[in-house]
Amino acid sequence: FYVVDLGIVGAQLARWRAAFPRVVPYYAIKCNPDPVIVRTLASLGCNFDCASRGEIEIVQQVSRGLPSGIPKPEIVYANPCKGRGHIIDAVCRGVRMMTFDNVAEVQKCAAVSRKIQLIMRIITDDSGSQCRLSSKFGAPKQHWPILLAEAKKFGLEVVGVSFHVGSGCRDATRYEMALKDCKELFEVAKRDYGFDMNILDIGGGFPGETHNKGNQYMYFNEIAAAVAPMLDELFPPSSGVKLIAEPGRYLVAASSTLVASVVSVREAAVSGIVRQAIADSVQPLQDDFAYYINDGVYGAFNNLLFDHATVVDEEADETSPQDETLYPSTVFGPTCDSMDVLSRGVLLPKMAVGDWMYFQNMGAYTSAAASTFNGFPTTEKFYVCS
Repeated sequence: FYVVDLGIVGAQLARWRAAFPRVVPYYAIKCNPDPVIVRTLASLGCNFDCASRGEIEIVQQVSRGLPSGIPKPEIVYANPCKGRGHIIDAVCRGVRMMTFDNVAEVQKCAAVSRKIQLIMRIITDDSGSQCRLSSKFGAPKQHWPILLAEAKKFGLEVVGVSFHVGSGCRDATRYEMALKDCKELFEVAKRDYGFDMNILDIGGGFPGETHNKGNQYMYFNEIAAAVAPMLDELFPPSSGVKLIAEPGRYLVAASSTLVASVVSVREAAVSGIVRQAIADSVQPLQDDFAYYINDGVYGAFNNLLFDHATVVDEEADETSPQDETLYPSTVFGPTCDSMDVLSRGVLLPKMAVGDWMYFQNMGAYTSAAASTFNGFPTTEKFYVCS
């Protein structure tokens, strides 16, 4: 089960607003579309980044239940490649801001409504990031004139620019390069095509975990300290440009802790010390213990496959009488698939059936993509507010 702390979600939103007072957050609900989390953010005045008809429906359903006095959240349809039916549905629901990065998208939008407000997604150098996106989305510089001319031809308004440096960015200069490209595009759009753009979307991927294992990723405050001055220099308040972003994992990653039960234990037939003297071809080296828990890569731990996550395993049952010697261990998920492995070679204390393990920072890109493969249900959630 998950323990979801909604207080952390609210605290992260407050921290964002303190670090980026000019940048309006649009929560990327793709990373965790939990209606309780969406409602919490909406009640705090957060807007939303949606990538499909289904995500727009979630936001609008939640919005209908907000107390009076709380403004309805804004939505940016931040998927550069949308189905025509999804565009029609979004327009019917009152969503106007949409990203694009190709001519076909301009033509589809024009066929649906000339009231759509286009935001051009540009390609960036995301080579310094753990999860790279520019291989799939973003218009290269040589395509900018083509796209602007196409929008002009169909009478569509290009109102802004967006980019995404990828998740787990380790180099703040990537933002500097992207922002300078955005500044250039603003100038070209105004000078050559008459578009008076007024929206800049700096994307998402901001780290939100409560730890920074091995200092592999930049902390959020380091990114904010580097990016905020760039924004003030290139797009000062006097420019009239509205600054927005699409934080997802930043707002929710640390909110959820997954608690899993050990359902079975297998001990290696030969001890680790003895194995060192046996040829590997005779006795393949194995971990001392294999633990089978009630969640795996087809459930919450799909982030190991899809989000380049590193699982940090910690035993929760501190009252266990087991000794504290650490043993090289393998942790398996519950399914019959041999690929359902959470970690190998991790040092853990000896555990027994019924012991609990907890996994922190499990609020982003976990439950959103979980399945019921092999008949195992998706993980239950319990909510608290610290």
